[in-house]
Amino acid sequence: MTTRGLGPGAGLDWIKRAINLGAGNPRAIFGGAALFIVAIMAAAVALTLLMGLFAVVMPAAGAASMALSLLVTLPLLLVAACLMVGYLRLVHAVESGRAASPLDAFSGFSDMQTSLRAFALVLVLAVLQNAVLAGFVTLFSPGLAAWYMEVMQMQAAGQAPDPATMALPDGAGMVMLLVTLLALLVYAVQAIGLGQLALGGRSVGGALADGFSGTFRNVLPLLVLVLLGIAAAVVAFLGLLLVALVIGLLAKLLGGWIAILLAVPLYIAIVLALVVVSFGVMYHLWRDVTGGAATAPGVPADSVEL
Repeated sequence: MTTRGLGPGAGLDWIKRAINLGAGNPRAIFGGAALFIVAIMAAAVALTLLMGLFAVVMPAAGAASMALSLLVTLPLLLVAACLMVGYLRLVHAVESGRAASPLDAFSGFSDMQTSLRAFALVLVLAVLQNAVLAGFVTLFSPGLAAWYMEVMQMQAAGQAPDPATMALPDGAGMVMLLVTLLALLVYAVQAIGLGQLALGGRSVGGALADGFSGTFRNVLPLLVLVLLGIAAAVVAFLGLLLVALVIGLLAKLLGGWIAILLAVPLYIAIVLALVVVSFGVMYHLWRDVTGGAATAPGVPADSVEL
């Protein structure tokens, strides 16, 4: 499939349209996002408790510990893949003017063939991302991995941080810059790829090919997107800092209960907004780069391209 290259201004358009995502059907968009978050958290808690139970019954180290970690990570990744497929289809229905409900966020669980493909795509990208990250560390900051492990061990042991130890090793700044760019590229490949799987009926290989092709054709708008995202994050941080100061002042005047009463709804609203905007950018990135799909596939799994 041919992907399209867009101008730098597309990055701004993706953000604007993502912010306006819930205008057509806010109940479905925000309700679906809330169910998405609750399902992910429930799965994470359940799998973590299961892992803790296994660790108590069968203490493990080395390879066995890694296997226990995978016991949590892989099922959680599969749940996330099902939810991403469902939520993208919900967004597509709303943006196409069709009826949608919050429960549509779970539609990926009824189309396991597509969800398993999404799981495979996310897993492949995670492996590639970590392999490239390891290459960055090896090339530009060989001491970074040892520094990280030392800091983690100090924190686990409850030791006070040593200023000499906390100093970043040489090349760490370059690695952080490259990791930021890598995360942007992987996000774009995943956005296009998941859109192709969930909405375009593509195979895993075809979705990955479209994802890489579309990403490298649109580096400039993606850079605009990340710069705008950083600017928005700075503004949001300053705004939240001001809100935190106000809440802290009210807590001193009225008691700690007011801080909880105000902070919890604010936190929930922020998380909901992040999920909606993130998926909104993913959806519009996919639609603009690939030309979109006429309809979301509400068909049996065996009709999806193999």
